[in-house]
Amino acid sequence: LVCHTKWLNLKKPINKYYIEGLLKAHEYHLTPYYLADFYEYKENNYKLGLYYYKYAAHLGNIPSIKKCITHYTEIEVNYEEAEKYYKLGVKAGCKDTMYNYGLFYRTIRRNIEKMFELFYEAANLGHDSARNELFMHSIAVINNTQCRL
Repeated sequence: LVCHTKWLNLKKPINKYYIEGLLKAHEYHLTPYYLADFYEYKENNYKLGLYYYKYAAHLGNIPSIKKCITHYTEIEVNYEEAEKYYKLGVKAGCKDTMYNYGLFYRTIRRNIEKMFELFYEAANLGHDSARNELFMHSIAVINNTQCRL
């Protein structure tokens, strides 16, 4: 346990069951995500938490990808960084990320073609809001009204 607390760079020892859980979660690429949660919520070290969220996101951990997107769209607004994590989410097959990336393209990038492409991908995976968006836009086309960005 002492060796693990040094590896985690903690100021104080943590519960041995927490460490055991981290080690078991490692095989599912969850360890960095749990470390991020630990630093963010238990140690109040958001900077170190973000570091581990990013690491977990690059391993394909969906909740970490979503955390990074939220960070770069709401806290430290940086759309180029946010887009990197949107792309990771799409690559991981996350329908929520595809839908939200479509909204990003509609509101931030103002690219209706890419928006439709992402909504279509999300809808094919069963995302209800993406299906509704596509339906509403098809009605607008049928009624010969202009699609608004």
